[in-house]
Amino acid sequence: MEICRLATPTSAVLRFSDAVVTVNMPATAGRKKIGDSLCVALFTYPSAVDGWSDPFALDTDACVFYGAGEYERGGVCVRGVGMESALQETPMQTTSWLIDADGIRVFVMGDVRGEQSAVQSVSAVGDVDVFVVFCVAGEKGRLSATLIASAVAAMQAQRVIPLGDDVVLRKKIAKEIGSVEDVVGKHVLKRKNLLDGVPKAILIA
Repeated sequence: MEICRLATPTSAVLRFSDAVVTVNMPATAGRKKIGDSLCVALFTYPSAVDGWSDPFALDTDACVFYGAGEYERGGVCVRGVGMESALQETPMQTTSWLIDADGIRVFVMGDVRGEQSAVQSVSAVGDVDVFVVFCVAGEKGRLSATLIASAVAAMQAQRVIPLGDDVVLRKKIAKEIGSVEDVVGKHVLKRKNLLDGVPKAILIA
């Protein structure tokens, strides 16, 4: 599995052996960045927010998923866990995603705010290998580094990947996890790398 950031703080692309998965693919994302093998486009909200593409208007032949449920495409199994989240003072349904491919279970947390929502999200998913969380500067109500670290421990995740433009929060999360690896551009992860039993935070510059 390979993971890298896209143009916005809450977007990413994950490459597996037979498929590519994007999360909150921004309208500015081009084929050069994503590639021609785009297969699954996941969104944590059902409509365009903060520069994200409108899932209904994507110029792509990808399968687009934006709500709770279980889906499969190109050898990739995804499960959306929905819950309410306050965004711009208006309650909306956000979706956290569990992606299962190449023998690796990846959890991508949606715009989950508050301890109760975090506990619900964790209990609904169970154990994972990789925990991805978006850290957005200037947004109130985001989960603290301590609470995120607690969720990581409860899910027994071996790799934690905080993405986004809130550098301070990303570093706090890494400090809570303990072991840190800094990488540039992208992070490549194989199943065998998860067998050391040592949780590690990956900071992608």
